[in-house]
Amino acid sequence: MMAKNQVAKKSELNQVKKYLMSESIQSRLSSMLDSRASYFTNSIINLVSSNQRLLACTPESIMKSAMTGASLNLSIDPNLGESAIIPYGDNASWQIMYKGLVQLALRTGKYLKINTIEVYKNQFTSFNRLTEELVADFTIDGEGEVVGYIGYFKLVDGFEKTVFWSRAKTEKHANRYSQAYKRDKKLKKKDSMWTTDFDAMAKKTVLKLMLDKWGVKSIDIQKAVKLDHSNGDEVDPKYPDNPKNEFDDFEEVDNPFEDNDDLKDTPFEKNE
Repeated sequence: MMAKNQVAKKSELNQVKKYLMSESIQSRLSSMLDSRASYFTNSIINLVSSNQRLLACTPESIMKSAMTGASLNLSIDPNLGESAIIPYGDNASWQIMYKGLVQLALRTGKYLKINTIEVYKNQFTSFNRLTEELVADFTIDGEGEVVGYIGYFKLVDGFEKTVFWSRAKTEKHANRYSQAYKRDKKLKKKDSMWTTDFDAMAKKTVLKLMLDKWGVKSIDIQKAVKLDHSNGDEVDPKYPDNPKNEFDDFEEVDNPFEDNDDLKDTPFEKNE
């Protein structure tokens, strides 16, 4: 059985390699990336070969997602944490990560400081949403549970913004807007990035929504926000993990009639 699976994996990987090394794709990569085309091709192959679920995705969707990252000059290497290619069934989607957002913001030349971090129980005292005053001690190492996530930026003109989300609010956001996370919880799996790296996804979410609402947005930042979690199609983007592409405002009003566990009519219903 193991040998059969290895043969299937090798066959799927060869299909991806064949697609990437085709004359038309290499010509397109060379025109876009010049001398970086070879490195880019190898980075896709390495990524796919290390992820069994990505091997099940179509080469076309993998390529389109990877090109989204390349068009923003963001790496898809998981070790760098700038952007990621995520499998959803047989289609891949592109996802911006918090380090990628920081990179795009700094490139504008408008941000003096920008960061997002976890806030631990022993560090946190209070946060005033009206004055945006955070009372916390970040001179000590975080210990115990993570109680929330904070995003902060300061522009060169002096404007500052601080946003704090509690762990509970972040969990509610993930449960409401990520179909993959809801599926993981229901089926007790660990496929979604919200499941495997909740803190990284939480920091990315706080920073993304903060920049989208209050930040100075370059064309690249606008593109990254628009195509986050999408198939990479700028004209008609599809969002497999959040089909309506909805997301929280910071002044969210609870819906007492919402059923967070309902998977009906989601992309995952047919897979169960």
